[in-house]
Amino acid sequence: MSATPLSSAPRLTRRQGLAALGLIGPVGLLAACSSDDEATPTATIGTDPEPVSPDATVAAEEALLIAHYDAVIETLPEAQSDTRDALAALRDQHVAHREALGGGGEPLLDDLPESPTIATLSAAEKAASKSRIRSCVDASDPDLARTLAFIAASEASHVPALKDLA
Repeated sequence: MSATPLSSAPRLTRRQGLAALGLIGPVGLLAACSSDDEATPTATIGTDPEPVSPDATVAAEEALLIAHYDAVIETLPEAQSDTRDALAALRDQHVAHREALGGGGEPLLDDLPESPTIATLSAAEKAASKSRIRSCVDASDPDLARTLAFIAASEASHVPALKDLA
């Protein structure tokens, strides 16, 4: 048995490494989102004593992100139509997220920043992605956990897209 020198061993290109990471990353995220806990997490919004399902809470958070996008788009001049179109496309993804969760969800508009910008939108996307991961881990339904994992990944991808627009 002869040993292969390191210099002749196959090397991965950066593209191959990133592709492998892209394939392995979601598997780890989905594995982290599985839960054996049978208890359904509950949360309350405002003073409502009724338990709110995780998907309703996330739908409300998605509605807030949609309102945040609307506010930023409104502040941009017509001359920045490319930026407005890119933001509208990202906003539409949040509409799809909310629909995947059954729609509904009234945003707490008091949570919108006073001066919405692309930077505040990027920070909101980053926080939303982290929140979705926590919701995913807390979900007792595997289908909901899977949906939340996909939403978390989508929102995480919005952060670099927004940085490119800033």
